[in-house]
Amino acid sequence: MYQLICTSYNETEQGLVLRNNWTEPVLDDVDLSAIIRRWELPDDFTYPTKGSISSILQGKMDMDNVIIHVRIVRF
Repeated sequence: MYQLICTSYNETEQGLVLRNNWTEPVLDDVDLSAIIRRWELPDDFTYPTKGSISSILQGKMDMDNVIIHVRIVRF
């Protein structure tokens, strides 16, 4: 099982502006792969081992000028 730590930002001319923070449970690798595709996260990262956390992954959300930073925690 995984837990995602998510932070979304608006991209502005002055830089990134915080939108929202949340956590999201992910049950298995299939769900995680779907999220990676949906948010256009890089797929060449090292998956965290049990009890660890990934580095920050940057992706895009469905809304214009909104990016997301995700960290993956594995239990």
